[in-house]
Amino acid sequence: FTSYFRIMNNLTCVIAFINEGAELYATLSSIRQTAGSRVDILLVDDGSDDGVDYEVMAEMFGARYIRHSVRQGSAPSKHEGVGMVETPCFLLLDGHMRFYSEDWPERVVAHIEAAPEAVYCCRCRGLEPGDTAHTFGAFVNFDKTEIFAAKWLTGMPDDGDESMKIPCIIGASYAGSVDTFNRLRGFEGLTGYGAEEEYLSIKAWMSGGGVRQIRDVVVGHRFNVSRIVGGRPKFVTSGYEVLHNRMVIASTLLPERTAAECMRYWSKRQTRYAEARAQIEREAEHIAELRVYYMSRFLYGFDHFEEVNNKARRNERIE
Repeated sequence: FTSYFRIMNNLTCVIAFINEGAELYATLSSIRQTAGSRVDILLVDDGSDDGVDYEVMAEMFGARYIRHSVRQGSAPSKHEGVGMVETPCFLLLDGHMRFYSEDWPERVVAHIEAAPEAVYCCRCRGLEPGDTAHTFGAFVNFDKTEIFAAKWLTGMPDDGDESMKIPCIIGASYAGSVDTFNRLRGFEGLTGYGAEEEYLSIKAWMSGGGVRQIRDVVVGHRFNVSRIVGGRPKFVTSGYEVLHNRMVIASTLLPERTAAECMRYWSKRQTRYAEARAQIEREAEHIAELRVYYMSRFLYGFDHFEEVNNKARRNERIE
């Protein structure tokens, strides 16, 4: 096997996955073909059962590998992965990604070092012929059909900058300082799959660091990958997890009256509200501790994020 180990890298690619098969191999190949040994790689296998020997695959590409015997879900797996990173910076990736330039690790790290309190996403493009990287991150929807749902931004003014402020990360390539991720407490409180982008982004804005898109690094992402591969489930493990995670956002970050309004809204429209609410009640002590932590350390309230988010929805530049 080719040796990819190198002492003192600045960036670790963290890939939490389940049953990715050949797509994960292609992703690891793309990382090593473009970045060589200049990045560390950490694989978090969330209980794959497709018969692929992912530990051997990890060895082939010089990656650290851990495996869950019991599936935990996307958010806990990503959170655990960043917690194991030994470099100053991290890049969270899905198991079906591609890279296109050789200097992307240095560019990602340079952006993080220039503003280490921020959270970042790279520009995203699909892998189908003709797909382009035309998006500007995401805003978070708060209308009568969805609360806390990230939506692509496509109409923001493009001034040719190497990075720009955006409301919310999107596109499955999320970067930052490990210290900042830990200070924000990452995805703590979330379960299974869903709302990771919204949770981390809102906290980044409330903390004062904000969110930025790295415009000069494009990462390919294979969309429309079936959540069932070979009859085996991918990250979605139950239908109420996204709702539960949105409830965590409301309970920890919103003013109490607004959070109560969200709960009433969900109780009338979500068929699995009672199940999700019961889990929230079982976690009440932890959620209360998170809320106290955030409210005592963040510089701004939720209204600051709303202001930024509304600007982007109007396609106005965030200064």
